[in-house]
Amino acid sequence: MKALGGKVFSIDPRRNQCKAECGLTRFYSGFSFKVLVIVIVVASGLVTPIYGQNGGPSLSVENPTTHLNTVQVNVGSNFGVEIWIRNIPGAIMVSFTFYLNWSPTLMQYTSHTTNVPSGWIVNVDTANANSGMLDVHGSGSAYGADRTWLSVSFRCLGSGSSDISISDESWMDTEGFTLSFDPISDATVTQTRNVGPPVGGFMERATRVAIAAPYLTFFGLLVAVAVVIVRPWKKPES
Repeated sequence: MKALGGKVFSIDPRRNQCKAECGLTRFYSGFSFKVLVIVIVVASGLVTPIYGQNGGPSLSVENPTTHLNTVQVNVGSNFGVEIWIRNIPGAIMVSFTFYLNWSPTLMQYTSHTTNVPSGWIVNVDTANANSGMLDVHGSGSAYGADRTWLSVSFRCLGSGSSDISISDESWMDTEGFTLSFDPISDATVTQTRNVGPPVGGFMERATRVAIAAPYLTFFGLLVAVAVVIVRPWKKPES
């Protein structure tokens, strides 16, 4: 009980306690919501996006004729492969990089050509080509279509089976995220020796008829010439 201005008021301590508790609850609720919002915003900036639930952006070394990851070639002949990028989810790729590797004892790099869309630059560093490696970098405006970016030509040096493989690959999207290609498909090259006649041809056992054939032909020609010459000199019978 409390007297104020001649009037008596009743103060319920439970009511004051309720007000305090309700205010504290609202404070913690608002604080928790703000903390949750901050956590979500920060986390969204740290999480790398995942593209392609049914197969993401792919990087592939392919046979230019069959578009398979296998090549068959004879020793001593030239052949080529193509590097394809597929399944970019929309026009969001702004750069890519990778190394192309092969066995320098079985394959010799001879040349390359790039297939670059408008607004792009692709650099191919051939400084380590004799060691079996190309360093490839591309950058440009946002792009997303399936495309063959590079064609590389080789000369087959020896027989066997080896891979033309990709390593240290990545690509960047328009948001600045650096991502990996998945899947990556290397090419398997099978190199065989062409079985043909040896230099100088095959040796065969000569028969007597084969040896005498040129002489018999020459003798027959002499006989024919003699008949033609002698026939006019033959005397007519009386």
